[in-house]
Amino acid sequence: MASCALALCIPTATALAKSEPKAYPEEGKVIGTGTSESIRATYEVETNSKIYKLECEKVPRPGLTSYTPRECGGSRKIQIGDVIHLRKDKSWVYIQIDENGRGTEQKLRILSEELKSSVRPADKASATQPEKGAKQADDKQ
Repeated sequence: MASCALALCIPTATALAKSEPKAYPEEGKVIGTGTSESIRATYEVETNSKIYKLECEKVPRPGLTSYTPRECGGSRKIQIGDVIHLRKDKSWVYIQIDENGRGTEQKLRILSEELKSSVRPADKASATQPEKGAKQADDKQ
């Protein structure tokens, strides 16, 4: 009897695990767009700690006169300034999109991933210049 109860619980637990919504723990802002060598749309996304260069997984379809890169984002294409929520899995990033009212996700390849430096260029310039009071003290000596 106990084994029957256990056998009924396992499929229920598995079904619940599959139906849980996926988490997108990172948030990033799109700071650039472009086209890769393989004629796919690329996006530069800045998070709190990293800068990703991502390539849209959609393959361009040949047009009558040229190949046009297909953009990611579902019915509303990703644009500079958009804030996206993402999750990373190995060499891929998955973003949440709203396609026809259904929450789905889209897969983008990670082309590069860099850690952001904690010092900004403006901070570096002010750190290398002596303070006015210190310069005056050096001039008097």
